[in-house]
Amino acid sequence: MKTLFLIYFFLLNHLLFAQINMLKRAEIPFSKVVGANYSLVHSSEKGILLMLESQETELTSTEKEIIFSKYDSALNPIWTATISVGYLAIMQKHCLDGDDLFFLIKNKKNDYNIIKINLQNGLISLLNYKKLLEIDISHFEVANGILFLGGTVDNMTVVLQYDYKNSRSPKVLPSIWQEKVSLNTLIVDQKKESVLVITSEKSNSNSDLFFYSYDLNGKLLNKWVKKGNNEHSFLAFKTFVPNSEELYLFGTYALGKRDKAQGFYVSRFSNAEENFTYFYDFSSLNNFFNHLGEKGKEKLLEKVKNKEQKGKVFIHEEDVFLHDLEIKEDRIYLTAELYVTDLAGYELNPAQTMQRTINESKMSGADRFYKTLGMDQHQKAIYEGKALYAYKSAVICGFDKTGKLLWDNDFDYQKLKYVELSPVLQNIFSQDSITMLHWQDQNLLLKRSYGNFTLDSLQKFEPKLLDKHERVEYAEREKIIFWYKNYFLIYGFHEITDKENKRRKVFYLVKIGKTNAKKEEK
Repeated sequence: MKTLFLIYFFLLNHLLFAQINMLKRAEIPFSKVVGANYSLVHSSEKGILLMLESQETELTSTEKEIIFSKYDSALNPIWTATISVGYLAIMQKHCLDGDDLFFLIKNKKNDYNIIKINLQNGLISLLNYKKLLEIDISHFEVANGILFLGGTVDNMTVVLQYDYKNSRSPKVLPSIWQEKVSLNTLIVDQKKESVLVITSEKSNSNSDLFFYSYDLNGKLLNKWVKKGNNEHSFLAFKTFVPNSEELYLFGTYALGKRDKAQGFYVSRFSNAEENFTYFYDFSSLNNFFNHLGEKGKEKLLEKVKNKEQKGKVFIHEEDVFLHDLEIKEDRIYLTAELYVTDLAGYELNPAQTMQRTINESKMSGADRFYKTLGMDQHQKAIYEGKALYAYKSAVICGFDKTGKLLWDNDFDYQKLKYVELSPVLQNIFSQDSITMLHWQDQNLLLKRSYGNFTLDSLQKFEPKLLDKHERVEYAEREKIIFWYKNYFLIYGFHEITDKENKRRKVFYLVKIGKTNAKKEEK
């Protein structure tokens, strides 16, 4: 009865959510002169920073401009600032630290610049980064104005600490300088008291995981090992670091030396000791196989049961993309999306590509156009618009703060194909309620659930993004991201025709959310 009451209360609370419409639209014209390489970073209620790589100069030029435009939460323009960088420079990574946004700019191999942008006033500073080593940087974090750079030097894993306000040059963190290990994770805890580094042995699916905890000055606090074994291979994982003494890993595991997921696991560590590891086989979840349909799901679970009766394990072989964890009050939410490789002439290892994407895709934003020279097979497919991956479904799990699984639910929407792995779902979490959204072909797909219960079937909305006398002739690279509270941001490229049949090409930003009789909050 209590569960039914909570579901009823949730439905009443979200009744108006079905009325989703455009609250504000902003447009930025683009052309061959202005360029089309846009990306963006949002910082909740603080607004949005839009970045444009200008193409105004010719290929023979030595520099290009990066144009930064700040918008508030109502999509009103606040300030614009520019900086000149080398023409081949790439805005590789970013990290938000209070009101300052730090960017790592890669000029060429082992050659980087670091810039700081104040989101309040648009002041841009080029940090005086004195190169200590010829490091190829793969990880970048900032805490209280102190930078941490992780990567490799001559195949040796290394992490640098750079207190640019008080030191002329970076210093190497102790104990990590090793061969034959890969840098998996570099993360700052929620209270910005310590930094966690996780490494593993190269080319060994059953390898140990090595953990190192440092204070912000680079002093080693703790180190410990999570032993691998022949029974489980630990695949991709996400970390939750509440403080310098406590750590959780939420990830996927495979059986034996396999490289595809069999289920989820949760590990907790405190004071460098492993407290527990829970394993959740996909077959133990309520909704993981809903994408197979009732008969398909029933048939598969019967196979699982038959294997169990014989003392064996049914192998699932799932490719899974993990979202970053969502931490809300006393809940930890894990979203995992299932893909299969589209075998249209490509032979990529989806597990490897997923792991690469998971490790590197921290910026949300429009896909950049790749240079026509030096593209690998994956980049070339993106540039030519060829699909590499087919979408199956998604599962969302709710855990309590002890790592215990409370419920799971799914978003079952197939017939999607993508040229790269990126999050499809955008979710709103509120205790055990979930609102799941996806943007596809000018339509918003929405589904709501409460714990293990599905509240309604997949709904399709077409929020009005233009004036009534305008229509979208062509759309490209459109995405939706959760912004803040109950607001989302849709963005991408539009070619639009107005009532006089005049065309315009724009990069657009649209704020959407629920509408009611009251004045909308901006």
